[in-house]
Amino acid sequence: MTKIAFYAEHDRFPSADDIEKKTKTLYSWMVSQRVLRKNNKLSEERINKLDKINFIWNTDEYAWNKKFEILRDFIKETGRVPKTNERYGNCHIGQWYNKQRINMNNGVLCKEIQEKLKSLELIYTSYYDEKWPGKFELLKKFIKEKNVCRIPTICTAM
Repeated sequence: MTKIAFYAEHDRFPSADDIEKKTKTLYSWMVSQRVLRKNNKLSEERINKLDKINFIWNTDEYAWNKKFEILRDFIKETGRVPKTNERYGNCHIGQWYNKQRINMNNGVLCKEIQEKLKSLELIYTSYYDEKWPGKFELLKKFIKEKNVCRIPTICTAM
């Protein structure tokens, strides 16, 4: 199977985890193209051909962006950030998010990535801004009925 045929059939490039021998050979070829380009030994013609089929030159960046999209979708759907052990789709999004948060706090992430992650706070914040008035009214009602502001930790339903 050619590289273009594989992409057309599977809507992705092969990975090291693919089982078929032909696919592993194709994966190795893809790695070699990345190395050749990095070492300025791949012709512009070949680079252009690979670019035309959306060849992924930086697999780490590609994977990070995919997980970022998953995190963004998770926050839009749930209105919250994931818990550390939480999965979304086939992704351990909670672990990934926690790692990004730790890296940001430690100053490990570049400014561009920090800005992307901070942009999610806008999604997270806007969701809670919309919900805030209703939750505030619910709290006022609770205080009026119970004559207390502290909600017991075992209380899960309101």
